[in-house]
Amino acid sequence: MPAREDIDPVDIPGILPHLQLVEPVDGRFRFRLAGTAIVAAYGAEMTGKYVDDFFPGERGKIAIHNLQLVQDTGRPLFACNRYSTSLDAHVIATRIMLPLWTGGAIPVGMTLMGTTFEYATSFAQRAGINGASLLSCAVAEFVTD
Repeated sequence: MPAREDIDPVDIPGILPHLQLVEPVDGRFRFRLAGTAIVAAYGAEMTGKYVDDFFPGERGKIAIHNLQLVQDTGRPLFACNRYSTSLDAHVIATRIMLPLWTGGAIPVGMTLMGTTFEYATSFAQRAGINGASLLSCAVAEFVTD
């Protein structure tokens, strides 16, 4: 697994707005940083906030489950979920979650997430599926042998 210092933001300026760093802190997960596209999509700053505070209820449980899976296995994870905004717009969030080693005792010291957002109807059309019945895509753990 790559180390945190292996990633230099100077090398990836075009995707920085879509990146988040999440770190485990005392049995919880905290957003260490959130790119501008992520903040714009959620309508609030996430940096420094805990996942379970930012996403209460079921949505938070799903996010924590995915982060914990990356933490426990040290493997990347792909997730695709449908959300409804406060204006009842249906949005698809597609994300890759990558474990990062930070040199500490915990093998996965951080999770790097890259996320894109698009309206569910656009996603469904591109994927060739019925947008009305689209609830969420599968979450897949990448197997790396």
